[in-house]
Amino acid sequence: MSTSPRGKPLLCHVNLSRGFRGGERQTELLVRGLSGHEIRQKLIIRAGAPLAQRLAGLPDLQLVEAGGLAGGLLATQRLLRGAALIHSHEGRGLHACALYHRLHRVPYIATRRVVGRPIRGRWTRSVYRRAATVVAISAAVEKILQGDVPAIRTRVLYDALNRLPCDPNRVRQLKQAWPEKLLVGNVAALDAKKGQVHLINVARRLQHSHPNLHFVLVGGGEDEENCRRQAQGLNNLSMTGFVDNVGDYLAAFDLFVFPTYAEGLGSSLLDAMSFSLPLIASRVVGIPELVRHGDNGLLIGVADETALHDAIVSLAGDPTGRAAMGEAGKRFADGFTVDRMVGQYLDLYSSAYPGFGKLEAQT
Repeated sequence: MSTSPRGKPLLCHVNLSRGFRGGERQTELLVRGLSGHEIRQKLIIRAGAPLAQRLAGLPDLQLVEAGGLAGGLLATQRLLRGAALIHSHEGRGLHACALYHRLHRVPYIATRRVVGRPIRGRWTRSVYRRAATVVAISAAVEKILQGDVPAIRTRVLYDALNRLPCDPNRVRQLKQAWPEKLLVGNVAALDAKKGQVHLINVARRLQHSHPNLHFVLVGGGEDEENCRRQAQGLNNLSMTGFVDNVGDYLAAFDLFVFPTYAEGLGSSLLDAMSFSLPLIASRVVGIPELVRHGDNGLLIGVADETALHDAIVSLAGDPTGRAAMGEAGKRFADGFTVDRMVGQYLDLYSSAYPGFGKLEAQT
């Protein structure tokens, strides 16, 4: 019989993001995976965040909304009470975790996903240096961290494959919406840094020369209005806005394109590979750790629309090559399981707080 987690140490997650993007999806996968190990968990979230809705009702999870003071040091300090170990999943709550550690000696772990401005300032550097471990989601992110913060303790833990569901009937409907077309897809938040504008420009160049191609941009975001304006007049490009059935679209696509400017890893590439899709992606930061040029996809320079055009035309005209790349990607992505990620985090939690080494269900 399994023991109840009641009375065991409390693991407190902090994710104060407003929306639901790759980092929040990975937080959800980890929290759900840990639930299967009968661990007491608390998740501090921003009021109204989609992550709360997705995790509502999960056993042994206490969901706490930070309200209008989300991200404030004093508000988060109060909500962290009772934690034996803290895991900050993004930067907004990290300073509060560090302050709580300083006052109460509770260890904390930070996951670093972004690759933006360098980490500067004595206090900010100390926040990262005082962490029991800073998890980098790729070796490239780890290298940047070690350059920004000397003596930082880091470990690379890759994201997990999401295993998105798909409905065969819905996939069939999507295929019928663009009959006899080779679908070139992108799934990402519509953000200027994701580079969708370059895909729109290439679609315009190919509109008449390659009428068999249709481009589909899946996602919404702050750059959506600009992207729709740029795409006006195109009959070979569709934009879906935010959707919940991403798996249906990936199953319908023939080619996945990711022309981002910067990406710590690019977990959506794993999702695309799980559907046996060949990839075209920017050669930036952690992406080359997933996309092996000529094997499971093609790497191109950032904002290089000529290279993007040529790569799409090349793969569009090579069904045998697309199939081989898709199969290679599927084999590669199958190793990035949630169980593997959860097991690695359990090891990390145990090293930061030995009491968590006894959290596994006992018989």
